[in-house]
Amino acid sequence: MKKIFIVTVVLALALVPLAIGAQTPAEFQYLSFDIGYAPGWDFGNSSQITPSLFGINVRISDKLSAGIQTLQDATTDNFLLLKYSFLSQVRATVGFGVQDTGGANDAASSLGFEVIPFSRSVGGLAATEFKVAVKYDSPFANMVNGKILFALAFGIGF
Repeated sequence: MKKIFIVTVVLALALVPLAIGAQTPAEFQYLSFDIGYAPGWDFGNSSQITPSLFGINVRISDKLSAGIQTLQDATTDNFLLLKYSFLSQVRATVGFGVQDTGGANDAASSLGFEVIPFSRSVGGLAATEFKVAVKYDSPFANMVNGKILFALAFGIGF
């Protein structure tokens, strides 16, 4: 029993890096949907937050996509984001939108990046990806009262 466990662990340690390295970057061609959550800190209210995340993205060119992202917990924030892929698995994001700051909707900005550690193409038709993102969303009027978010999301695109 002990030998089987050791052999299994050794095989897993040897094969998992090979399987991850064999992945080819798979990106959506036309349209994608993101769903996830984004735990973080709201500097304006000095509180921890965990909003849910939903996004729709459209491919503009090989390295550029545009999308709408909604973050919802006790408040709702909506952003129009531009995403630029500067490495095969890393994207910079910049956007603007509306942030609910205690009952008032204020014009806001968003700045961050996404890392895609795992992606897969399904039959050349659809692409799935797991995203880890860091972003800072803040109202234009008072940029120090923003929200730093660490998002985990699943995306599927066509």
